[in-house]
Amino acid sequence: MDRESEAREALTAALADEEERSDALRWVQPFRDPDSPSRFRQEMNARIRSLQRDPAVLAAVARYGVILDWPLTSAAPSASALPAGKSAVPWQCGDQPELRDRSYEPESIRLPDSQP
Repeated sequence: MDRESEAREALTAALADEEERSDALRWVQPFRDPDSPSRFRQEMNARIRSLQRDPAVLAAVARYGVILDWPLTSAAPSASALPAGKSAVPWQCGDQPELRDRSYEPESIRLPDSQP
């Protein structure tokens, strides 16, 4: 069942809603496909991209923000480029193993007028 019009309405409504707008703007940004997506993932990505290019969605986005020319994750290193033990997955709220085992050292911030 094709529900593209319902998806368009939901997305434009989210863009109009101040509390949902930031998530909706993040959702319309370009994304990078995984290296070997399943047939289902390819179909879903095509539907998402179609919705992201829909003239009504583009008009709604233009009122509140922009769509970047690159994926939000384009600067994230690949897993093979990371040191052993580090994840390419961004930190999520609740991910605190480094804090529990004390392997994480926070950077110190000094203001120009503070003493070392």
